[in-house]
Amino acid sequence: ARERTASPLRLFIVRTSWLFGEGRSSFVSTMLRLMSERETLRIVDDQFGRPTFARDLSRASLALVGLRPVVNRPTPAAGLYHFANSGVTNWHEYATLILDLCRALEIPVRTTAVLPIPSAEYPRPAPRPKRAVLATQRIESALGYAPRPWQEALHEHLTDVKREMLGK
Repeated sequence: ARERTASPLRLFIVRTSWLFGEGRSSFVSTMLRLMSERETLRIVDDQFGRPTFARDLSRASLALVGLRPVVNRPTPAAGLYHFANSGVTNWHEYATLILDLCRALEIPVRTTAVLPIPSAEYPRPAPRPKRAVLATQRIESALGYAPRPWQEALHEHLTDVKREMLGK
């Protein structure tokens, strides 16, 4: 009988930030709920990061481990990768775009103003970093593409939310 040898373990760790998407609680889902309830929101404007659409993270992760084809790319090395949609924003700018897209897509909201506040006015149980911007060059090199802008991904997600609201 021929003895099989186990292939070496290839471990991939993918870190992400500010994740949003279908079926989970996120900043976007919280903003949609609050925007349907309140006329004014006060949102932190001095913490920066890169939003990540779960669908884009899923596609990139599958490509990274070889379950989705990546044209003309060598097999990526195992290890630590960062993935987030491109572009940097703060929570206030993020919430403002959510409101603007809701209006454009005719998603009903009560909110008429999103006011910027410093982190000091919104105490949290644990301190939050002022700048949590992941560098994605390693995964971009491995996959041969840069993630699309977070604004485009957010528009796609809110279009899906609108479609769900209409039952389509």
